[in-house]
Amino acid sequence: MSTAATTVDVNVKPEMISFGVIGTKVQTGTDTNNQPVYKTELKAASREKEIEKAKEDGTLLFEQSFSYDKAGSIEGITEVIKDAEEAVNIFNAGLKVRFNSKVVALLTEVDENGDPTFQPTESSFDMRDALNEPTQRRNLSPIDKAQKALLATGLPAETVAALLAQVRANIAGQTAPTAE
Repeated sequence: MSTAATTVDVNVKPEMISFGVIGTKVQTGTDTNNQPVYKTELKAASREKEIEKAKEDGTLLFEQSFSYDKAGSIEGITEVIKDAEEAVNIFNAGLKVRFNSKVVALLTEVDENGDPTFQPTESSFDMRDALNEPTQRRNLSPIDKAQKALLATGLPAETVAALLAQVRANIAGQTAPTAE
């Protein structure tokens, strides 16, 4: 077995997310004997805290994990979504969400006095440059996720930093095996 590093295809990244279906009984009225009539309202949830609370409350009906692929590059988009027209539709839906988010941020930005900073224009405000600005949010690396999870347990920051330093040292000493 060789210890030379291998390249990893980043065009497509597998993802998995779990959902829970929460059922809440809601009274809809009374029957002819004046007894309450209930129906169950269903809600799909993907936030872990919401699912855990539903488990505690006894309202979680079931959980299901779903897997899908995310594009890691422009080329990956057509690997994930085979139909070109559908790929364009999905891109445009995402662009609309990003557009709305950037417009809301622009319109609601305030200065140090709490006054709006946006100045309306007579013509349409061109958002092309704003849409090309990288987003502030980023996907967390596995180490960042571990740090967040460890800090959430209540461990002191110094302990978490020491643990992660050890993990980084262990990772740095490894090389990826390759097939010969």
